[in-house]
Amino acid sequence: QPITDLMTAIGLNERYLYSNELFNGDMDEFKNAITMLNEFKSGEEARAFFENGLRASYGWEDDNILAQALFSLVERRFQ
Repeated sequence: QPITDLMTAIGLNERYLYSNELFNGDMDEFKNAITMLNEFKSGEEARAFFENGLRASYGWEDDNILAQALFSLVERRFQ
């Protein structure tokens, strides 16, 4: 199902997990990234930011399960 707001779709425990594991424990960075992802007008823009901005900056590997889960939410946001 499509998601209208990523932050609402991510539970509190998941927020801490994503923040700690993907954003080096920086909750503000996590929140900023989610806010930016929510504000994109198209899935292509959001995917480009995820791949070229977030994944590249934080060094997430393609097989990182948490990065895959977050990307899946981004995909659902723009269905």
